[in-house]
Amino acid sequence: MAIKIEPVNSYRIGINQKVDLKITGTTTEVKYNEHKNREQNIKRIDKEHYQVIKTGEIKEVKHKKTRADSKDTVRNTFKTLRDYINANATNVCNSLWVTLTYKENMTDKKQVDKDLVDFIKAIRKLQKGRKIEYINVFEPQGRGAWHCHCILIFDEIAPYISNKKIAECWGHGNTKTKRAYDFDNLGAYLTAYLSDMELKEVKKLGMDYNEKDIKEVEIDNKTKKVVKNARLALYKPSERIFSKSNGIKKPTIVRDIEYGLALKKIGQPYPTFVKGFKIIIRDKEREFSNLIYKEFYNTRAEYVLQLQENGTYKRVLNKWRDRNTYLI
Repeated sequence: MAIKIEPVNSYRIGINQKVDLKITGTTTEVKYNEHKNREQNIKRIDKEHYQVIKTGEIKEVKHKKTRADSKDTVRNTFKTLRDYINANATNVCNSLWVTLTYKENMTDKKQVDKDLVDFIKAIRKLQKGRKIEYINVFEPQGRGAWHCHCILIFDEIAPYISNKKIAECWGHGNTKTKRAYDFDNLGAYLTAYLSDMELKEVKKLGMDYNEKDIKEVEIDNKTKKVVKNARLALYKPSERIFSKSNGIKKPTIVRDIEYGLALKKIGQPYPTFVKGFKIIIRDKEREFSNLIYKEFYNTRAEYVLQLQENGTYKRVLNKWRDRNTYLI
């Protein structure tokens, strides 16, 4: 059996074709699946076993050594994180991004969990009367230590809190606070920032990497070379990548809606980003192919992509842009 994956750069989804919607604040993902499987294939029995429904076979779960061993696991974990951020940090003016570090080489993850809870309590006490939710990402370092990247989400414009006050609430080392005004897609930016690792650090740790995964990004106003997704190899499978407060909302999922109705619901006719691929499976008896195409809509984006008759996209000004999220 041969499996081939081909990129699809453009596709015109029919008005009446069924799609799935994932709404995360001002960002919406439209997914078209040419041959969508609506049947459950496996059933989890316990932590170590699952059942193949079609045959009734009981099989053992193959556990991974690190999250990076499974591309699907890595992709799904960070997709979930990105979606939670975008579903809740809908007004960037209401959010603060706080980085928390330790003076010592803190390697005890349970202690980090406890310290984070204490930090949130201290922040809420400092800002008494304000509703504050949070999403925190645990970032492993090459030396085994932990950092925390905490997004504080207020129910109104985020207040000014001096770094001295933030550091006092933390009490374990340095802190750094950023406002989120400059990000059209905070979830995408933060997940990329946390999963990538500087090339010099990758080399220092003797980690394997692919040359094609090297990219240049701007970090703290400096251009640096990083390796895409390299930091994921530092996570153990049993460790949580992120935590969140109870008030954090889940993304809204709408399944099997007609594409035309989906566009009306979004309120924006053109996407800001597209991604597609075709999977082709061949064996001696048959050939099967499936097209999966995704369109991403961001009502804060300045430009959108208009599909032309020749199958290419033209970048045009987004006159449907939602500017309310920028009001201070």
